[in-house]
Amino acid sequence: MSTASVKKMLGGGAHGHFPVEAEIVGYLANTYSVPTLLGLFAAGWIVVLGTTNLLVKRQNPSLGSGDKATLLWFVLSYFSYNHTRMAGQQDFFGQLWKGK
Repeated sequence: MSTASVKKMLGGGAHGHFPVEAEIVGYLANTYSVPTLLGLFAAGWIVVLGTTNLLVKRQNPSLGSGDKATLLWFVLSYFSYNHTRMAGQQDFFGQLWKGK
């Protein structure tokens, strides 16, 4: 069964992920395009991680690169914290996670 036929069968509300027959509870379609999401994602994380890195360097200049990398990794934990709610999220990261 093609994605187009599933969308037609479901009135255009199919999620577009595979398997296309799977029901994603609470799924909402994105309102932003993928290029817009990727551009905003890159810009947002440059600001967030850049600011975090500057603050870390100012507070503890002798902190090793492995420790800095670990700290920056934990800053990226949004998805880990919210993974059970991502399908219905319409905020920026919820839409980025859905990708379409």
